[in-house]
Amino acid sequence: FRSLSVAPDGGGVAAAGADGLLRIVRAADGEATALVSVHDEINHVAFSPDGRRVATAGQDGRVAITAADGRPISDWDTGDEPLFGLAWGPEGTTLASGGGDRSIRIHDVAAGGRVIVEARPFDVPAAGVPADAEVEAIAFLGADRLVASCGRTAALLDAASLDVIRFLSGHEGTVGDIDVSADGRRIVTSGSDRQPQIGRAHV
Repeated sequence: FRSLSVAPDGGGVAAAGADGLLRIVRAADGEATALVSVHDEINHVAFSPDGRRVATAGQDGRVAITAADGRPISDWDTGDEPLFGLAWGPEGTTLASGGGDRSIRIHDVAAGGRVIVEARPFDVPAAGVPADAEVEAIAFLGADRLVASCGRTAALLDAASLDVIRFLSGHEGTVGDIDVSADGRRIVTSGSDRQPQIGRAHV
């Protein structure tokens, strides 16, 4: 598997990878409750905050929304191929995506993925990102901030405008995963250098 996501109530696990199948299993016994083909390949999977939906990011540049019982809900083409990073906003009405074209997009889920705001925050010299780097990971930090990675650099962004608040450096390899502490005070990044980094969300 390339990606796993645990339902907010801990009752289910979504898993996906190169075969393009979304698997949803019960955490208690591992029994599959849904098996759905949604992409040729899946790079990221994420349960919604209410646990009723699962979003997947495909190698084909599409986002698919699937109900927790396996029913398809919606899908859209982001125009960004491949797609790696995907994160639900805390209210469950928006999704942030990013991938091969280095753009970050905030989508309105109810409006079929309509792009609310789009930006390329890593296309500035201060980011120190090579031209062939891709957006690998995204995480929301509350409702008003977003953390994303591209190459060896992560960035703390304003969630409404996608303006850069500050860049986060220190990795020697590509940053492939981002998480945020439950209290919203710490940002954790990890990458190909196998050295997790912990930074403060506020300075």
